[in-house]
Amino acid sequence: MKEKIIYLFACALLITAVVAGCKKAKPDPANPFESLNDAPTDISDTVDANTFLGIHKNILSVKCANPSCHDGSFEPDYRTVESAYNTLVYHPVVKKLSPWNFRVVPFDTAKSWLWQRVNHEKIISGMDTSGGRMPLYKDALSSSELKNISTWILNGARDIHDAVPVFPNEEPKVNGYVAVDSANTNVTLSSAYDRADSLYYNPFIVSHNQAMIIAVEAEDDSTDASLFQNCTLKLSQSQDNFTSAVSKTCTLITFTDGTGLHKLWIAYINTKNFPASTTMYMRFYLNDGDHTTNTEFPLNESLIYYKTFWSFYIKP
Repeated sequence: MKEKIIYLFACALLITAVVAGCKKAKPDPANPFESLNDAPTDISDTVDANTFLGIHKNILSVKCANPSCHDGSFEPDYRTVESAYNTLVYHPVVKKLSPWNFRVVPFDTAKSWLWQRVNHEKIISGMDTSGGRMPLYKDALSSSELKNISTWILNGARDIHDAVPVFPNEEPKVNGYVAVDSANTNVTLSSAYDRADSLYYNPFIVSHNQAMIIAVEAEDDSTDASLFQNCTLKLSQSQDNFTSAVSKTCTLITFTDGTGLHKLWIAYINTKNFPASTTMYMRFYLNDGDHTTNTEFPLNESLIYYKTFWSFYIKP
């Protein structure tokens, strides 16, 4: 009897398995990401060598962004495409060697300092013979690499979006000033007066009834300093209120010293016109002819030590 029960149970299992196997199998659910597998597998990594992306990839990043060179230690900074472009195109040249006012000028290799540096062993025109051909510690660029750079510049020094950069034409930059006795006919770039507590950012100290010259140096990205307009020095007892300030029209002088030619805008001031034991704050105004409003420095928003540096104390 026991064997019969086991036999019947085994037959039931077999019949169940056969019936289950005869049922139609349900399809697997669709894979919503299946189409992603259809992407091409032979993606090209090539970049047009005549574009800035190509120049950075093939030249600047591998031959110039070396340790202690253009790796961020100093400009131009070739670590990334963005930093390289921003420190090259329409970026002022530090040495101020005419006609190279900018490191790269779109459409013009002759005025692009980058082109000069990668092409010549020494800087031409007899102005400086200290610069070597770049890259300084590697082989000179090949003719094809030079052609890539010149093509990019002559094509407008386009950015990674193929856009030609717009000339920045920024407001003039006020570099600083010096104060000297008006009897000193040899104006230099060092102040003749001591500063309060011997701190360079404190007001400089003058006597009452002191005749002096304030000489301001400024520069612009497109206008020569001799062509500045509306050059005015204003003086106020308030560091942030110049609405009723005394105005002094400035005149241009030029002189040369060991650092080169300087163009300064000067104002004559006599401290007898102001109360003794008073601090007078100064602001310089000018216009490059390209802006509707005058440039002002320092500003109300400037840090306090700029305002105190641009001031003098009249001792009793």
